[in-house]
Amino acid sequence: MIRVDVHYGGLTYTIPNTNREAVKAQIHAALHDGEPLWLEVNFGAGSVLRTDLLVAPGIPVGLAEITDSDEA
Repeated sequence: MIRVDVHYGGLTYTIPNTNREAVKAQIHAALHDGEPLWLEVNFGAGSVLRTDLLVAPGIPVGLAEITDSDEA
C-alpha cells in the first residue's frame, strides 16, 4: 500500500491509497487557480480522525511517500 504523509504545523497527517505526485498535482491546481485548498487527511493512529488542512500561499507543507516494506 502507498500513502502520503503530510507534514503540516509540526504534526504528521496521512492520505491513504495515493502517491506524492497526485497530492502535489492537487495542491498545484488549487494554487494555480488562486483558490485555497482544504486537503482531506487522516490524523491519529488506531482510531483515525478525518481532518481538513488549509493549503494556501505562505503555508508550508511537506509531503513524504510511504510504501510498505514488502512492496519495495
